[in-house]
Amino acid sequence: MTIAKEFAEVHFLESLLGHGASKGSKDLQGNARRTLKQTEDVYRPTKVDERDVGTRDSWLMRHPVQIRSSGVPLNSETPLALLLDAGFITPTNLHFVRNAGPVPKLDARTHTLTVAGNVKQAKTFTMDQITKMPSQTLPVTLVCAGNRRKEMNMLKQTTGSNWGPGAVSTNLWTGVPLRVFLNKCGITEATAEAQHVCFRGPERELSHSERYDSGGDGTYGTSIPMCMALDPAADVIIAYKANHEDLLPDHGYPLRVIIPGWIEARSVKWLTEITISDKPTDNFHHYHDHAMLPPEVATVEAADKG
Repeated sequence: MTIAKEFAEVHFLESLLGHGASKGSKDLQGNARRTLKQTEDVYRPTKVDERDVGTRDSWLMRHPVQIRSSGVPLNSETPLALLLDAGFITPTNLHFVRNAGPVPKLDARTHTLTVAGNVKQAKTFTMDQITKMPSQTLPVTLVCAGNRRKEMNMLKQTTGSNWGPGAVSTNLWTGVPLRVFLNKCGITEATAEAQHVCFRGPERELSHSERYDSGGDGTYGTSIPMCMALDPAADVIIAYKANHEDLLPDHGYPLRVIIPGWIEARSVKWLTEITISDKPTDNFHHYHDHAMLPPEVATVEAADKG
């Protein structure tokens, strides 16, 4: 990318957000949003990809240019040439996809988010209530922890999908700060009983039978420390839009977590429940698939030892 194009991209982003030289200019912001929508329209698929025909994801429309390392669950990345051509903001249909199971069929009209656990008052929020809360829009780059794993495998074989360098994308995410939900349930500071915020998606989301062993409910879940969840500077949001449009099913429609600066695996999609706890989540994926291990410990060895 040339310096001139970088400056143009910065100006475009400032216009979208109403910052910088465009601050206070509704015309500049409106023009930028129209340009963004036009770019979205260019990459909007019009039919089901033939690779999805006959699968549990056959109801979805995905851009055929995506490079897939698996089908269902889908793991796909964008060719680097398209990422570079798109500029700072990635069209949503080119955003990489990292799913743990078939995409659940959810409806914003009936979807709810429950905040419970060690709170003063548990609450359930409808999407209508959530979208009427004060929101913020942030440019956030998400990256899969396995990005460039294909190159790592050339040095030492690892486990997981054989990702290239395209599992990184940037969208404008719109949502409600996580701390707003916590405050509404009486959480204003970390306590001995409220040390961690645990997120999870819908039950039976995961497709692998071993996820249901020992009474498991087949959910995908993870957690973050309470101190981060309450920190305004951390910018953790519960998002319902990307690039000013409703989330795509592959990206968590109708609701997901966005955690800037952390691997995408922590930004739980199809968010259904937030539980406040004195310890991190014991969800299968949090402990087995996304644990941070020292370099001398291989994932398979750690799994064999339990």
